[in-house]
Amino acid sequence: MFDFLQFLNVSGRQGVLSIVAGGRRAQIFFGKEGVRLLSTGRRRRPLFGELLVRWGRIEEGALKEALEEQRRTQKPLGEILAFGKHISKDDVEDCLRAQVAEEICDSVTDENAEFEFFSLDKPPSDGYGTLPIDGCGIVLEAARRVDEWQHLRKQISSFAEVYKVRDRKEPLPELKELDISDAVAQGIVFLIDGFRTVNEVIVESGVTKLEVCRLFAALKSAQFIVFVERANKISVIENIEKHGSVELAIRCAENFLFEDPLDVAVREQLARLYLVQHYNEDAYREFLVAAEQYLKAQNFGRAVELMRKAGQIYPDRIGLRLKISEILLKAGNTREAVDEGLSLIGEAIKRLQDSKEKLSRIAGTIGDLALSRS
Repeated sequence: MFDFLQFLNVSGRQGVLSIVAGGRRAQIFFGKEGVRLLSTGRRRRPLFGELLVRWGRIEEGALKEALEEQRRTQKPLGEILAFGKHISKDDVEDCLRAQVAEEICDSVTDENAEFEFFSLDKPPSDGYGTLPIDGCGIVLEAARRVDEWQHLRKQISSFAEVYKVRDRKEPLPELKELDISDAVAQGIVFLIDGFRTVNEVIVESGVTKLEVCRLFAALKSAQFIVFVERANKISVIENIEKHGSVELAIRCAENFLFEDPLDVAVREQLARLYLVQHYNEDAYREFLVAAEQYLKAQNFGRAVELMRKAGQIYPDRIGLRLKISEILLKAGNTREAVDEGLSLIGEAIKRLQDSKEKLSRIAGTIGDLALSRS
């Protein structure tokens, strides 16, 4: 993935890079003017305006006015704020770079990320996206973040870890190198209570996981916080779903999968949560990925069970039904495989009959029209 980003930047190719990594989806346009973040799909992350408020670049009132204007004009928020002299061009560049780099960094550090590139001369017209930013800077930022993640993972080995502040009376250590405001740092530290996991702190703080883990590493190094325990990931997800919201639980599960894409139990939870929120395509994909993981482990029964759950979402996808029959046959469940095959044949015949009846009605209508005109 990272090599491909370098190729795009050096070659000057123009088009849209579509990225699917875990539960994350993003579309990024590479053009002559630079890089534009077109969309981040359904995923909830700190938005452009939120970042500016959090960094102390604008007041919330100014942001609300700009958002109202954006809804009316469909112009990029950064353009509106810069034109109104609320922020400088450098502020816009910094914020956009943080957004795009976060998307790309999440993808290049995910071994299972899938991407596709479509050549285009200009950004799609169905969305204003962001103002363009320097493509070379984004690639360099992504490379830096990959190296930083590797370093952070040595200090924070799991998002399921729980920490507590050693002494609440002690002031925060020096954090200038982290480029984080005292207010944001204090908000995160408030959540480090000996009960919340690193993942829960990320989800509840609304700050990017890279920024939160930077702070955890710095506080751990300064012995300001101490390790308590490692929690059960499934229990953490279920607790957030019960006491927070399904959307927060989804983000929690996505973070755990970012950390460990092979954790099939977490992937099943994520698929279930997607289904609860009616994100059917996401749920379908995650059920199938989990099923493939069980197939590799020769757990045919569980794989078939998850494929059937996927099939309930989109019952018309015959290819999936055929694959279920093949797996049942491979597992030695001949009777089930035959039953599945016969059921599939019956449904196919019924669809053919329905299509034949529709064609007959269409032919009859065309015949009637021909007679009426003669």
